[in-house]
Amino acid sequence: MDNTLGTLKACKHLSLSSNCIEKIAGLKGLEQLEVLSLGRNQIKKLEGLDDVASTLKELWISYNLLDKLNGIEKLTNLTVVYMSNNLIAKWTEFDKFVS
Repeated sequence: MDNTLGTLKACKHLSLSSNCIEKIAGLKGLEQLEVLSLGRNQIKKLEGLDDVASTLKELWISYNLLDKLNGIEKLTNLTVVYMSNNLIAKWTEFDKFVS
């Protein structure tokens, strides 16, 4: 992911699935983003979402390498999360959705 994504100011749905992405970055400027699809990548951490935390409603992040949900609590407007087939081993990680 690179910083040119930020030029997509009116983008509401961004699909970057199946791109071997390892790190979430470059979302600054996506002021209207509501749906972010990052399935089937190599993402290990939920970092780099701060710039879209107030607008993001759906996060599609299945088939990645997530083992923790640190940072999910910042996404206060989320209504949908698709996150099957990751590496989360502890049910306590899901408590972060209500924190």
